[in-house]
Order: sequence, then structure tokens, then C-alpha cells
Amino acid sequence: MTTKTKIFTGILVFIVILTATGWWIWNHIFIEKPLSVCGPKEVNKFNDVSFCNKSCQTDDDCKFTCGCGAININETCHDKGTIYDCVDHDVKCENSKCITGEEKKPEKVEAEATKLTLEELENAEYSLLSPYQEKVRLKDGYYSGELSVPYYWKREEVRVTLDRGKLAFGDLNNDGKEDAAVILVIEHRRTDVEEKFSRQTELTVMLNEDGKPIYHSYLRPQGIINSIVIQSGEMIIDFLLKKGEDCFDCTSDIKKTLYFRLSGNQLWEAIPGKIIEREEELKKLLPPEAMIIETQKVTGIDKPNRLLVLWMISPKQGYKIDEVYTCPDYAEGSVYSGPTRVSLVDTKEMNIINTVKIFHPWPGIFDEDSISISYRIRKDMWYRFYFPLRELEGATDKVEIYTKIMQLMDYNGDGKALEFALLKAAFCMGWSTTLIGYSEKQDKVIIYPIETSGAREPLIEEYIEKDGKIISYWADYLFYEKPQEPGYWKYEIDYRARGGCLDKHEVRYNEEKEVFEQKLERICENTAG
Repeated sequence: MTTKTKIFTGILVFIVILTATGWWIWNHIFIEKPLSVCGPKEVNKFNDVSFCNKSCQTDDDCKFTCGCGAININETCHDKGTIYDCVDHDVKCENSKCITGEEKKPEKVEAEATKLTLEELENAEYSLLSPYQEKVRLKDGYYSGELSVPYYWKREEVRVTLDRGKLAFGDLNNDGKEDAAVILVIEHRRTDVEEKFSRQTELTVMLNEDGKPIYHSYLRPQGIINSIVIQSGEMIIDFLLKKGEDCFDCTSDIKKTLYFRLSGNQLWEAIPGKIIEREEELKKLLPPEAMIIETQKVTGIDKPNRLLVLWMISPKQGYKIDEVYTCPDYAEGSVYSGPTRVSLVDTKEMNIINTVKIFHPWPGIFDEDSISISYRIRKDMWYRFYFPLRELEGATDKVEIYTKIMQLMDYNGDGKALEFALLKAAFCMGWSTTLIGYSEKQDKVIIYPIETSGAREPLIEEYIEKDGKIISYWADYLFYEKPQEPGYWKYEIDYRARGGCLDKHEVRYNEEKEVFEQKLERICENTAG
């Protein structure tokens, strides 16, 4: 075989081998097993999940797809047009590879069944107010039966009706569920005598506990409730007070709107627009049962980070809606009552510097460690004198407005507005006053002592005796009276028409000792006290 023939034969054999190899590749890879892309084979015969990029370094590099399972977050699973009955799964990165984890639990969505319904409220159990102090279960919005009246040894026929026209739904305790406020109309009469039914209304809060209405608290409103709305955690009630029926000293009908919030197990009247700065931080400094009444920044001093905090322990609330005032009401109106404290807080370090307790001036009659603090009052005559420098915009002699207790003023005459006064009036005559303020000398909040020489004040029971002087933190009328000059008072209180004496007070403030020094002369009908 010549050389040319050998070359030709070699070329021919190479072409045959090349052709056969190409055919095999085409048949086995591109036909039987084509070059695939990331995707399920059911979608396309060229797809193959084994070609998916599953590389990872952290769990965040992975994602779950129904068609391809766990893959790299930047990979695309080519399963367009496919509908899966698929449960989402967690994914994680193990050994630099994305793998499928456990099934994800679907987020819990509150079902419609957990909402309170009118039918449930119409058949719920309610607690009635005094005098019954019993629970009744309504049936279709109505109850009729006999209830005992404690301490009176009698029973009354009672009918309770849920007012379907005045319901409000909304979240009152910030748990994400709709609670309810309902009006119960209660009619009652004695069973041992013939008499007409008396009628009263109660507003009841029913909390939503797993879709069941549970009694929480009540409110016995004065007047007619026109409407109830619950929004932003507050219950807003529009009242109508009828002249001569609900408001005996009103010259015309009065419309009023009050705001209420739940706090613990009580329904509290809320003060609209009241904002306590850094309230949550301050609460952490106080006992869990404490409620902050007011805060007041101390200004005009060398230390710029001083804050007075007025607070109570587990207070009770006594609110009035334009009722007839008794003598104590002229000094206080609607009140919080309970153990009362004033703390001085360093707002830079956020700690309490010191705290003072405000004790009752008449511990023999009232609880020593409990006083009442006004939060809403009418602008009556006595109140004008008590706060001669305060302007109560919107208040009249018939309409209450919200007060500010810690409005700092210069009571002691040292030229700095660092004090506020409290007044107690248990009777129509004999008003006790006390003064609380910031002491620059001590960098503390203090209750200013009153040293009395001569006679002892007749109504002040909270005192001690030292060196022939009586030391107390309350004084009759002192901070109610207008001083003759800064730091000096001279006034008379005549109790003779009530079987008492004529008391002559002369008081000077001793700035060095931070004490009010009082000379008290008592002139009685027969003797000088």
C-alpha cells in the first residue's frame, strides 16, 4: 500500500470514528439525556433538579421552592405554569449545601369565631353592682328573678335588660381581640311591700377570652348615655345630664364626654391629651402597683435634670359628673385616693434621689397613709381662692375640668417657683394645707415643716412636740391664704360660731432652716388658749 493510500485510509477511518462518536453523543446526551436546567422534569424533559445550584455558606443563602426543594437564593427553579399542592418548609445550610428542613407552621390568624357576638353577650353572665353583689345570667338579653340585699334582710324583684342599641366593640386591654361595652338596664322593687319599679343603668366591660365574653368591670353612670365608642384602647362615652334630674343645681341640660381606660381590674377615667414623658422608664423605678398621677420638671435651678413625680399605690378613683358638691368637693372634686408619694428623679441617670410620703392630717379619723388628690374640679368660689394664680380655662361653677396639681409656684417667698400646695377639707370649715417642693440646699424633695408656738392647731392631729413647739406638716388655711408679703402671713380663723375659738395666725418662713415658724394665739369666750 502506497503512502498516499495509507494517508487516505487513515483520514477515512478518523472521519468514521468522529461521525460515530458524534452520533453517540447526540443520541445519549442530547436525545436520551439532554443537557438540563434547574427545574422539575415533569415540566420539561430537559429539566433536572440535580443541576440546581444548592451551594451556601449560611441559612440565609437558601430558599425553598415547591418544584426544586432547597436551592441557592439566587437560583431560579424553572417550574413556570405548574400548580403545586405544596407546604412551605424551613431551609438550612449544612456542609455548604442547602437542604430542606421541617414544615413551616402556618401563622395563627384569629378566626371570626373568636370575636364576641351579640348573641353571646345576650346570654352571658354579669355581675351586678351594690346592693346585690350577685351574678346573673341573661337569656336572650333578659333576666328576671329575686335577689337578696345584704345587711337589709330583704329580697327584691329584679329585672335586667341588655340595651341592644348601645353596644361598643373594640380592644380595651391591648391583646388584639375585640372586647365589648354594654349597657344593662336594671329595674328593681321590694317584694315585701307594693311599690313601683326603680330604674338604674350600669355600663359593663366584657373582655374577650378565647371568644367568650367575661365580666371585667363596671361603671354606674350619672345621666343618660347617648353613645359609646371604643378606639385606641379608650372607651369614649357621651352623657346627657338632665336639669333637675341628673344635675340638681344646673340651669340647663348639659352634654359631656368622658374617656375611660382599663388599668388592672379597674375602669379609670382617662385624661384626654395627658402625656407623661418617659412614663415607661419611670414606671421601672416604682413599685408594680404604682400609678403615676403627674410629673413636673424643676426649672430655674443649677441642676437641670430634676423631675418631680407624684404617684399613688393601688389608687381608687372617685369621679363626679356635675353632681351637687359637698364641702370637701369644693376643694377636690373628682379624685384619686390612696397612699401618696412624691419622688425626685434624676432624669440623666434615671434614678430616684429621694421620696416623701404624704400622710393624712387627721389619722384618727381617716387612714393615715391615704389621701385624695384632685384630677378634675369645678371653678367654684372656694377653689378660686385656694389657687389664686391659676387660670382654669373652660371651668365654670357647674362644669368640671382637668386640673394640674404640681403647678410649681413661689409659696415660701424665696423668689423661686419650686413648691406646690395640697388642701384637705373634710368639713365645711377647717381647711388643712401642706406644702411640698424642691430644696436646692438639700437637692431633695421635701415636705415643709411648720413649727407652732403658743396654742396648738385644733384640727391638726398629725404632729410631734419638740422643745415646747409643735411640729407638723399641715397648717390650717396657711397656703390657702394670701401672704401679707413674700414669706409672711397674718390671718384669723373664727370658729366661735361653731363652738370654737378665734385663732390668730402669724407665720414667717425661715429660709435658712427651711421651716415655717408660726405663732398661734387662741381667744375663746372665757379663756385664752
